[in-house]
Amino acid sequence: MAAISIALGLLSIVAAASADGHVPPEGSKFSYCHGKAHYKISVYGMWNESGGQSHEFPNNAMFSPFTSASHNFDYTMWRPMRMASEGVQQVAETGANTKLVEELETYKYPGGNVYDIKTGSGPVPPSGHYTTEIYTTTEYHFVSLISMIFPSPDWFIGVYNLDLCISDTARWARRRTLNLYAWDAGTDSGRNFSANDWPTDPKEYITLIVREDDPYSSFQIPDDHSDPMYKYVPKFATVMFERLDEDEEKPKCKALGTQSYHVRFQGDWTAENHPRDFPNNAHFSPLVAAGHSAEYHMWVPGMKSSPGVQTVAETGNATILQGELNAAHGIEDHMTAAGPVRSNATMQTYVDVDMYHSYISAISMIFPSPDWFVGVSSIDLCDGYFWKDGPIIFRLLPWDAGTDDGLTFASDDAVTDPQADITLITTDTMGAFYNRARQHIAPLGTITLERKKDPDVDYRNAFQTWKNAMNDFQEQFEQWKNDECPSS
Repeated sequence: MAAISIALGLLSIVAAASADGHVPPEGSKFSYCHGKAHYKISVYGMWNESGGQSHEFPNNAMFSPFTSASHNFDYTMWRPMRMASEGVQQVAETGANTKLVEELETYKYPGGNVYDIKTGSGPVPPSGHYTTEIYTTTEYHFVSLISMIFPSPDWFIGVYNLDLCISDTARWARRRTLNLYAWDAGTDSGRNFSANDWPTDPKEYITLIVREDDPYSSFQIPDDHSDPMYKYVPKFATVMFERLDEDEEKPKCKALGTQSYHVRFQGDWTAENHPRDFPNNAHFSPLVAAGHSAEYHMWVPGMKSSPGVQTVAETGNATILQGELNAAHGIEDHMTAAGPVRSNATMQTYVDVDMYHSYISAISMIFPSPDWFVGVSSIDLCDGYFWKDGPIIFRLLPWDAGTDDGLTFASDDAVTDPQADITLITTDTMGAFYNRARQHIAPLGTITLERKKDPDVDYRNAFQTWKNAMNDFQEQFEQWKNDECPSS
């Protein structure tokens, strides 16, 4: 019956319909990712004597059984600058998770804040491997997890409020990889792994553990201070979220004509919005935008950067990427905006799409930086029989191309070997955007997509689209008759 609704809608408006698609920012209460997604969670321990985490390595080192949950915006298992719940305190101090599971179960009911809960069957060696699986949905698109660093006073590793719906694409993330660092639950004042119980009274906020000038601390400042990040403790583990199922296949685009979209980039990277280490020469490289098919991908979170994307992310030079676009199958059009531009300035271009190439991707380097960029990936501008008019606005967050290990805007070249996946930079990421007082990075700008309207062409397309919809309906109706009313 979908074709009937479409046909009636076309009869009433005649002209091509608008389909606005404002995508919420990362960490929004609302998700534009549809359906249910199934993820594998893999934790890889990296805590060992040569790992550099501490000057001492306990003989009985391990991670307590992991507790994971998918949940909505209104629930928080733990987060920096917040008091630990009784359940989180129990995990951080003892490794037991009974209270935390009880807390989670309290919120797990129809319409509640928690959707899926998973607990490990036993402790994990410090360099061991742990896996589990978890489900997310349109409403419950956040994931959190926690495990005690054992032995310790109240230290733990974990992830809080990870949004697996990628705002830039309105799709479920294929893969997300995060480093897990040591956190202090703020409930015990012990300073080393073997410290006796010393309750913190009153309790303090959860904070990231850093090295300190304290001879009794397990995390002492190293003698060599040449590394600007010497106060930060190396990661204890990494965690990978890998999607196991695939998106439901979208209906084939049936919108008519070649459409031109205005692609407008507005920078908002300023010292006021991003005060930490803001560079004097901050700017964005010329924006490269392309209209393409579903089979082509300029860049994808969780996948490796192409040589062209790597060069844009590291230098701002788009020559190699333009060559890739010229040689690739599935490209309708690609343009490079005039630039570079100041970090709070505007650049714009137009890109053409059609029913076979209805997607737009774009990229611009954050300069200076090791290999960081902003952009959008595979935005579908077709909605069945209609083109989305817009304006469609995307908030731009920083991405790491996975090709350089630098942590600051002015870092020297440090090639990532082997090459890592493209990952979203967050306030938990060590380096220039690290900020434990904030949950999300302020957007560095926006990209706005808006269709260039032509009344004469839109009018002609509307009648042809109506005919196509009626033909589709007739085919569906005939198929229904054959299925439901077979001839005797």
